[in-house]
Amino acid sequence: MEFTKKIKIFIIITALLVMANQSFSGQVSITGKVTKVNNNTITIETIRAETIPDGSRVDLFFEISEGNSIEIGQWKVSGRGKGVIYAMPVDMIGPPQKGMTAKISYSDKKAPVITSSSPRNKAIQDTSRENPYVEPVPEIRGKEPKGQLLGIPFPEKSAKEYATEGDRYYYEKNYKMAIKEYEQCARMGHSGCQRMLGYFYNNGFGVEKDLNKAREFYEESARQNNASAIYTLGLMYANGEGVKKDMTKVHELFLKSAGLGYPEAQFNFAVLYYNGLGVTQNKSTALKWFKKAADQNIPKALYAVGQCHEFGFGTPKNMSKAKEYYKKAAELGDKAAIKKLNAQ
Repeated sequence: MEFTKKIKIFIIITALLVMANQSFSGQVSITGKVTKVNNNTITIETIRAETIPDGSRVDLFFEISEGNSIEIGQWKVSGRGKGVIYAMPVDMIGPPQKGMTAKISYSDKKAPVITSSSPRNKAIQDTSRENPYVEPVPEIRGKEPKGQLLGIPFPEKSAKEYATEGDRYYYEKNYKMAIKEYEQCARMGHSGCQRMLGYFYNNGFGVEKDLNKAREFYEESARQNNASAIYTLGLMYANGEGVKKDMTKVHELFLKSAGLGYPEAQFNFAVLYYNGLGVTQNKSTALKWFKKAADQNIPKALYAVGQCHEFGFGTPKNMSKAKEYYKKAAELGDKAAIKKLNAQ
């Protein structure tokens, strides 16, 4: 009897705790923990996962000390599994990590039917029919007042906005201002801005040339699978710039970038095998990667595939196919292909 009574008390307390998170307006707030990060989707372990509707707001927090945390972005629920929900970003301030705290908010009351005939309201009305619990998630970054949270300044713009401004200054060749914008979004985990800072330090644009700093920024970007940064790191190892020359590392980085679809990496990975640089020469493998770059209309890759077909490198000789690739390369302005066709 005593044991049964304890169970009943435990159930009542649990129910009261859940109800305490629910306001009289029907708004529910549940916490969870990030257990997995995969590209643009995170997995959050939380109670009542199966009842949380798609589109629910998710705020992520980084715990810096007991009772203190910093918001690192806003997400929304995109699906669920057993005991977990999946979420996609609405506005990221910084990259998500395993172990972060997630606060999931949604309404348990049916949304009212909107009858206005305006196109915007029609779209909202259609959404409410599919899922009566979906609430629009507002874009909140960039609207905070200037100030500080626990000594850390609020960002005045989103990472994307900083990146866009940085790009504008870059094309205007105002490198000093571009760096200021890129530094802001790089701190917020934007891989493209990290790569651009690496590029600036690599070439001495707006700053004193510093290959060590360039490498560090490229590495930060590469950790987020930025294919261009990975490829550029490979070039640094190939040329011994800021690092010790290491062809094994070159092979590893070129292959990773090529696998992510970066055409320059595909072409140069093919060159490694074509010339036997740090690997056993294999012209069949070279042709395979030349073709991948050629499929993305890289003129020098199209010309290289033409050469392979003309002289039988990694494939039987086929002058008809060779001319086909030479013509494509010539149309894109490749001088070697134009010269080759004019000589025939």
